[in-house]
Amino acid sequence: MVARRSYSKESEMCPDCISSSLIVDPQRGDIICTECGAVVESHIMDPKPEWRSFSAQDYARRSRVGAPLSLTFHDKGLSTIIDCRDFDGMGNKLSPSSRNQAYKLRKWQTRMSIHSSRDRNLAFAMTELTRVSSQMNLTRFVQETAANIYRKSVHMDLIKGRSIESMVIASLYTSCRILNLPKTLDEFLNYTQVEKRYISKSYRVIVQALRMKIPTVVPTKFVPRFAQDLHISPESQYQAIKILKIAQKLGITSGKDPCSLAAASLYVATLLKGENKTQKEIAKVAHVTEVTVRNRYKELIKTLHLC
Repeated sequence: MVARRSYSKESEMCPDCISSSLIVDPQRGDIICTECGAVVESHIMDPKPEWRSFSAQDYARRSRVGAPLSLTFHDKGLSTIIDCRDFDGMGNKLSPSSRNQAYKLRKWQTRMSIHSSRDRNLAFAMTELTRVSSQMNLTRFVQETAANIYRKSVHMDLIKGRSIESMVIASLYTSCRILNLPKTLDEFLNYTQVEKRYISKSYRVIVQALRMKIPTVVPTKFVPRFAQDLHISPESQYQAIKILKIAQKLGITSGKDPCSLAAASLYVATLLKGENKTQKEIAKVAHVTEVTVRNRYKELIKTLHLC
């Protein structure tokens, strides 16, 4: 039985019955009208490859196209790469003279792909961006957004007078803020040697120069992540989110650190649900001090009359 699929191109209609109900017969390469049975077009081109694959490895090996464009590469993935394996196209091992020639070609290819100061800057920055993103398990979309922000910063010469690492971390942090990911600036400090004040200054420069509208950080975004690290029950998580929503309506969350508010609400929720979690444990996960958690806790208790 021939497998057929519908043909939904609006501009194509049957010339006999003026019907747009067309199907494609992939085996014969015909476009057929389902109303009158007329062959509208024959010998159409098949855009699919002529080979078949049954696994991802087989598909990658047989594909004759390269990887998609990506902003996380300094050249966006457009330059050619000479394979480092010393085998020819038939799988035979290269002779010593051919290996020496391939080594020289790879060396000159690398030099030619990074020939300007801006290319060298992007090459180092994209490598650093990929490293930090991999260690923090950030998604590909976050990396692409951060790479786009860094490229705009380089184009506007914001990198002058600042370290590449601080601008890379600031771009990643800005990307997380734009995409509403619950990431704090202190978390990025575990994967870099740059001081926090330099990263904060780079972040402010990027936001002001690029005129970005950064959404406000919602404390409830941090509750599930902190609760997962502390192994807190879903009932306590729901109670903490409920406390934060009530506090937000009363206006006591404005001007406060979202992480400290999330930590304090979790502490209150664990007390109400009878779970044994100390302020020290919660403060360590939230990257705040015990004094900050205690102060936010007292404000919530006093305002919401929970005790």
